Amino acid sequence: MKSPYSTDQKPGRRIDMSVFKNVLLLPVFLVFTWVSLSAQEESEVVLKAMEDELNRSMQELSLKDHDRPFFISYRVFDSKSLNINASLGAVNNAMLSPRRRGSVRLIVGDYDFNDESFASQGMSLSVSNQANFGFVGVGMPLGADYYGIRRYFWKSTDNMYRRAAKRFKAHQSKLKKEGKKIDETPHLVFSKVPVVSYQSERLDADWDQKAIEDRARKISAAFVAYPDIGESRVNLSLNHSREYYINTEGTRIVQDDAGVQLKILVFSSATRAVFNSEDLNYQASSFDELPDDATILADIEELVKKVRKKETVEQFEDSYEGPVLFYDQSVAGLFARHFVPSLNATQTASIEEETGFRNRSRELDHKIDKRVTSRSLSLSVLPGRENYLKQSMKGAYRYDMEGVKATDSLLIVDKGYLKELMRGRTVLKDSPGPNGTGQGVGVLSVISHDTKTETALKQQLIELAEDEGLEYALIVRKIPFTGGGVNVYKISLEDGSETLLQSASLNDLNFNSFRKVGGTSTDRTVHHLPDSFNGKLMSVVSPRILLLEDVEVESFQNYGTRKNKKAMVQSPLVKE
Repeated sequence: MKSPYSTDQKPGRRIDMSVFKNVLLLPVFLVFTWVSLSAQEESEVVLKAMEDELNRSMQELSLKDHDRPFFISYRVFDSKSLNINASLGAVNNAMLSPRRRGSVRLIVGDYDFNDESFASQGMSLSVSNQANFGFVGVGMPLGADYYGIRRYFWKSTDNMYRRAAKRFKAHQSKLKKEGKKIDETPHLVFSKVPVVSYQSERLDADWDQKAIEDRARKISAAFVAYPDIGESRVNLSLNHSREYYINTEGTRIVQDDAGVQLKILVFSSATRAVFNSEDLNYQASSFDELPDDATILADIEELVKKVRKKETVEQFEDSYEGPVLFYDQSVAGLFARHFVPSLNATQTASIEEETGFRNRSRELDHKIDKRVTSRSLSLSVLPGRENYLKQSMKGAYRYDMEGVKATDSLLIVDKGYLKELMRGRTVLKDSPGPNGTGQGVGVLSVISHDTKTETALKQQLIELAEDEGLEYALIVRKIPFTGGGVNVYKISLEDGSETLLQSASLNDLNFNSFRKVGGTSTDRTVHHLPDSFNGKLMSVVSPRILLLEDVEVESFQNYGTRKNKKAMVQSPLVKE
């Protein structure tokens, strides 16, 4: 297929002069007026380029003795971020970073039998951010570059079609050689879904960078009053994204998303040999929604107290296996890090059985209707719920990455038994279709059917430790997502007193770790945590306290135990 720049005419093909009338002079025009082009006008150019190249590709793509594509989708993901790093009242770094990525999905064959039908992982074979993968060597241009965008999709689509057409022909040859029909062998199908037309509310990305930098300076200046603190960092990050999705079925979606994150890191005293840190983390939908300065400064004061207290805290240097009581953020962190990653179905169980290959890393694929957690737990994903329990769910979304409407509620685990996994449009033949979770969990709800008071849970923790013949029990209140060791509280079996220890490591946690749950608290909390699947946030609604009966804990032997060189002279911030 020829470049979109080409104007030569094939026999019987008319050139659409309206394209040249509306767009030909646009690149020249933009040289002089790009700064005044509105976001809405830029969006119109992006969509126009996507739609024109999609239509042209569907009409003209062909390869001799190969089938033509029956489905093509294009995605453009625009993002803009402003990152401010400040320390002691000064901005150390300020970076405004616009970025644009594109992806193509092209399928040859039909909904029931196509080039993806025997895909080993049951996943989209789309080209995503191709310049980085080296497939095309053409990057996605920023701004309202009509022909640059078309050129990206032209090269990407051409490359995708050649691969898909040859792959589908190989599938056809394989079945013919084996004397089988497609319905006689396990295979994947591409589900049909309703056509969608959706435009979200346009969110503002015109940030006042000076005001944002001033806020970062003011917050970081608070640490001038704490000269005994070794190092402090303030990171203020604003993010805005606009996602465009169109396909040959007629779906057309434009979605905006925005968020702000304020992270405050405090590191140990420069005079202490053992390195330790504490942090604060705030998330909001906009800059104006962050807590006020008085609240943040009060939190900083408490944070400094924690770091100072840890100056005399010893490291965890034991090897422990037994019950652990988790509180607040650590409970949400357990589910986000050690259960959620297993919830994406690969849809390859039957294919693996036929080929003799089984992917153990996707063990939950083989456990539908089997017990995977304690009978006291039920888990649901609610990506379509923007508000839940009278709180805003920052991880919620309207439509997933395949144009499927996000579900308001999908029961994953019912009283310990696995009932469903998150599925996209590619599914096993005769299996249920997509369930509106193709962009990740979004919102995870954990419900306990065995709730107890905090006092009862702590007493049960002690009793379980005594039954195991242990000398103490452990409590965890926070799991750092930035890496490093975990702070644990050593609980005396005699009087229940707590002793803080740092630099512990929770070993070998996975979904099997939730099979032995001693109980949870009645009250639930909401935490917004990073989702490694899509790079955004997930909202986790979980019990405030969770007792796991069997956890391995050892000394953290990496970042958390490195030695901090003692300063030979005191900090210049110390007043004489």
